Amino acid sequence: MSLVVQNACVMERRELLEQHQKKWDQMMSDRRQKEVDYMASREKRVEEFEQQLQEMRIQDSEEYNQVKIKLETDVQVLYCQPH
Repeated sequence: MSLVVQNACVMERRELLEQHQKKWDQMMSDRRQKEVDYMASREKRVEEFEQQLQEMRIQDSEEYNQVKIKLETDVQVLYCQPH
C-alpha cells in the first residue's frame, strides 16, 4: 500500500512540476515578446526623432542662409548710400 501512495505522490509531483514548467515557459515567452515589441517601438521612435532632427537642421540652415544673404545685402546697401 505504501508503494502505491509513494507512486501517487511521485506522479503528482511530476505533474505539478510539468505544469509549473509550462507556466514558467509561457511567462518567459511573453516577456521575450514584450521586450522585442518594446525594442521595435523604441527603434521606431529613435528613427522618428532622428528624422525630425535632420529636418530641423535643414530648416535652420535654410533660415541661416536667408538671414545671411539679407544681412549681406543690407550691408551693401548701406555702403552704397551717401553719408
